[in-house]
Amino acid sequence: MTVASTRSHDGANTAHRNRVSLIGNLGAEPELRRASNGALVLKLRVHTAESIRGIPVQEWHRVAVWGAQAQALMSILRMGDTIAIEGRLQTSSYEKNGETRYSTEIVAARVVRCMPAGARTGA
Repeated sequence: MTVASTRSHDGANTAHRNRVSLIGNLGAEPELRRASNGALVLKLRVHTAESIRGIPVQEWHRVAVWGAQAQALMSILRMGDTIAIEGRLQTSSYEKNGETRYSTEIVAARVVRCMPAGARTGA
């Protein structure tokens, strides 16, 4: 079997890159926090819904936006906004009640507000 290799414009192999593209609605107001290292981080909860073979599937995604972009987005994003996100998945672990737990979130490289809350037809 032959597997085609995908190369980016810089010649790097992109077949095994950690990339996420997502379009969804903010399900809660954004939360701006300061991380333990002093950096600003904006936490978002994003809802997506689709139909797979006629079955409705809904997901909630946690998104982290860092630095200057976090501060800029805090002033324009509101619950209900439709946003587009590009980034990567990151999984971390922590201990709770003696058990190791894992948490996965999207670390956003780019976030764009597609449509403000209430701008959709019928809203």
